[in-house]
Amino acid sequence: MVTNVGVAQAHNRLSELIDEALKGADVVISRRSRPVVRLVPVEGVAPGSGALVAATARRVLAQSGARRSTDQILSDLRADRESWR
Repeated sequence: MVTNVGVAQAHNRLSELIDEALKGADVVISRRSRPVVRLVPVEGVAPGSGALVAATARRVLAQSGARRSTDQILSDLRADRESWR
């Protein structure tokens, strides 16, 4: 299944489009009716695993000079998520 959307529509539906891509749909974003971007899942990261979030957080922290393990980052993220409820 191919989902082709414009930039404005992609902006408004990004979460939904990400879910579609994770389920295997071919998601293409167009600008001025020309395809410019394909939304694809990151290989090796299971949806909902937190691994992508941890990898991103670790990279950002490393750039700032901080050093933390993936387990520490995931633990903090889980604690933050629990505090939102």
